[in-house]
Amino acid sequence: MKKLISLKQVVVVTALLVTSLVLTSQALASNRFVGQPQQLSMGAFFSGQVGASATYILSATNAIDIAVSQEMGGDQNTAGWADYLFIYPNSFAMMDWSFGWYWGGGVKIRTENNPDVVEEYMAGPRAAAGLTTAMDSWPIELYGETAFTYHVTQATKTEFDIAIGARYYF
Repeated sequence: MKKLISLKQVVVVTALLVTSLVLTSQALASNRFVGQPQQLSMGAFFSGQVGASATYILSATNAIDIAVSQEMGGDQNTAGWADYLFIYPNSFAMMDWSFGWYWGGGVKIRTENNPDVVEEYMAGPRAAAGLTTAMDSWPIELYGETAFTYHVTQATKTEFDIAIGARYYF
């Protein structure tokens, strides 16, 4: 199977996205509050994969998150997922930082680019939980997330992911 995107291309596109969002924050920001209902965010994350995500805040306690990623090494498998999230902003404070958290579930689809493996893709339910904090002077949210996926198509396999990232709110 031919690789559609190289790791270098993913890193360059992610860097350009983050740079353009930071440089245009004053012009694009509709407000300086993070996580308001009907607000959209875009961001990037890093783990064993590098990727981009978009989150749409439905209400004060619910959001939809979608993401795409590519593994940084090995077979450079690509993945995409969508989650419905329950959010708890400003749940606790520590050392002048206010933290929120979220949890939710959805579905993940991932390719398998290893020529020694029969499966071309895998899909299954995904459970995610994360910790967030917003920057005071920018509409940016920093987050850490853990996720567990149980693939049920083509092969039964489990995955556990940990990621750190940032989201820019419009």
